[in-house]
Amino acid sequence: MSHVAAASGGTSEAAPYAIEMQAKCLAAVPSAGTHSGGEGGQLSPSHAFLVGSNAPRGTNRLYLLEYREEPHLVDCIAVWDHAEPICAMSVAAQESGGGPGAATRVLVAACHQSVAGAPMATFEVIRLSSDLVGDVEPLLQIRLDARSPCIAWQPVGLSGGATVDSIGSCVLAARNSIYRLPIAQLAGAAKTASFTMGVPNNATALPVTTLDSIPDRCAMPTAIETIHSITCDPHHKDIVAVAADTSLVIADLRAKQAQLHAAHAPHRLALRSVDYNPNRIYVVATCGDDGQIKVWDLRKAGASVSGGAGGSAGGDRMVALASHQGHDHRATCVRYNPSHDELLLSGGVDQLCRLWCLSSLSSKPLSSVSSGVDGAPPATASTRASKDGVIRSLTDVGETVTSVAWSSSDPWVYAVCGFNGRVFIDRVPDESRLEVLMGE
Repeated sequence: MSHVAAASGGTSEAAPYAIEMQAKCLAAVPSAGTHSGGEGGQLSPSHAFLVGSNAPRGTNRLYLLEYREEPHLVDCIAVWDHAEPICAMSVAAQESGGGPGAATRVLVAACHQSVAGAPMATFEVIRLSSDLVGDVEPLLQIRLDARSPCIAWQPVGLSGGATVDSIGSCVLAARNSIYRLPIAQLAGAAKTASFTMGVPNNATALPVTTLDSIPDRCAMPTAIETIHSITCDPHHKDIVAVAADTSLVIADLRAKQAQLHAAHAPHRLALRSVDYNPNRIYVVATCGDDGQIKVWDLRKAGASVSGGAGGSAGGDRMVALASHQGHDHRATCVRYNPSHDELLLSGGVDQLCRLWCLSSLSSKPLSSVSSGVDGAPPATASTRASKDGVIRSLTDVGETVTSVAWSSSDPWVYAVCGFNGRVFIDRVPDESRLEVLMGE
């Protein structure tokens, strides 16, 4: 077991698993009922995660891990070979036909980078079997003339039969543009083609050989060189946020040109990750090379300032709602809890994953309901803010934390992935869960 430092000074045990290969990608798998495989017959995938390896040489793999709370262990229940390093991954659910109780199919969008030296990557969509552990079903593959593309699912209308028509869209940031890929349409055109996962096909077998044929696109600002991450606004289906260079870019996919936001240099150094608050509209969290974790209200611009490096967005620079020094070096990723926006995960080059409770910035600040109970004075905003901070730190990753994810079936379970391929899964401390629930 791995030791986890808690805010109270005690320790907890995170369940570890090592894939023994470098890894950059971790994603939660939607619950899909029970499946067979492994000892003991039926296994419950209540906490399932996909990990994509990123080894520069040899065969790469896609691992399906399952965490069981009793006896607090992580098992690998399926492995699929992949020809090239996986550099980005996003997972969504597709509802199958058959009425109540029907299985949910799992869709995986991944980008893998060519190791031949050319700036070439490939975007692909696969569908896992209904029992999760069988052979994957390839749906789509597109060549990309780009390095390190970023992707995120934008699911719409997850209903209907088990066909590609019930698949949502995927948002892809590559080549200084943001593309909304109609997966159903593209996969439908590819239904007569076949390909091996991770192996780029010849052009005649691909439904789309370049991104030039995708009409739904939005150009990035001309000054942008490197895109680090992309996330979809859960409150507005056409809005995405992109961490690129030192800038926060907000794109309306209905427009032709994305805009540098007023927070055009929110971390002074490179901006590495951005995530939307699931409950508060226009609120995002960011992290960057300065090691800080910041929370912003995108509607609130600060006093007018000079442009500085990275350009100016109308002369106004955002003032963060909160800023916390979360890591001693570059912070690589940040993720809100999808149900309880008090909780936030961050990872960094300092080999730490931190679990935060930022109650004063949540949709329902802690103590707002229980203020004044038992004769205690009502909590003020400053009192709540003073309680914001780290409630647990995972210290045994041993390498840069490349990805973090919350379980899609239990808001109290989260997973952490290090570049060394070590994965840890743990739960939010009981006392923190109680505080969050009392605050709601």
